[in-house]
Amino acid sequence: KAYQSDFEAQAAKAQLDEAGIKCFISSDNEGGMMPSLSLSIGVKLMVNKDDLEKSIELLKVMNMY
Repeated sequence: KAYQSDFEAQAAKAQLDEAGIKCFISSDNEGGMMPSLSLSIGVKLMVNKDDLEKSIELLKVMNMY
């Protein structure tokens, strides 16, 4: 899932972490030098494909998907 801001992605990641789902955030904002890049390409929350359905289900319940 791609989020509009790092804050949204971090909040979703925290929920998945709490549920024991391993995930990471992928963002290309030039090391923080160009945060506006996140607006155009988004901040991606990545999970293993084996955890995808469970992750989507959890994030939907939390209104984060």
